Amino acid sequence: MVQAYTGLAHPKDAQKAQQIVVNAQPSANAFYQLAVYAYAAKDTRTGDLASQKALDLTASDLRPALRERLKEAKTSAQQATQGAGGATGTGGAGGAATPVPSSG
Repeated sequence: MVQAYTGLAHPKDAQKAQQIVVNAQPSANAFYQLAVYAYAAKDTRTGDLASQKALDLTASDLRPALRERLKEAKTSAQQATQGAGGATGTGGAGGAATPVPSSG
């Protein structure tokens, strides 16, 4: 369901669907994906909160890499918004399919 919305360039709907996933199965990867979709939907507050939760749930040795990926997702979404004159889309922040590194 989430991927269908992403493929159709509906980041706000993808964010809503991913929130359901997070509520049902909270994990670092689920929060990471929520952050990516939220940034793409221009919902920075939710993106930042989900980013922090993803980092909290990730093993400390893997946090720097995750932090960098989250930063890239946020920056990419912001640039896409600016570059498209405010048009909504995934704008390269569609790295949501990339899983969070697991701690083992």
